[in-house]
Amino acid sequence: MKTGYNDSNNDDIREGDFLKIDLGMRMSSEVENSNYFYVKVYLLDGTWMVTQAGGWKPSGYSDWTLAGTLRNVANKSIIIANKHIIIG
Repeated sequence: MKTGYNDSNNDDIREGDFLKIDLGMRMSSEVENSNYFYVKVYLLDGTWMVTQAGGWKPSGYSDWTLAGTLRNVANKSIIIANKHIIIG
């Protein structure tokens, strides 16, 4: 199901897609790859949400709205939607 949002390639972001959220800077001096993390898109009570799905985990993280996530990282992120990404 389409969310109404597009990724950095202007492709539709859909339910079940994984997004790579690039924060544009290293967020933890102890964690090598703390400049990005992955989230998975899902629908909850009519609201598009994202949940952390791999990589560095921001302190105090809880599930966020998709709209808020895209708005808060829009100027410093590369967002890639792809259902087939494998997160190790």
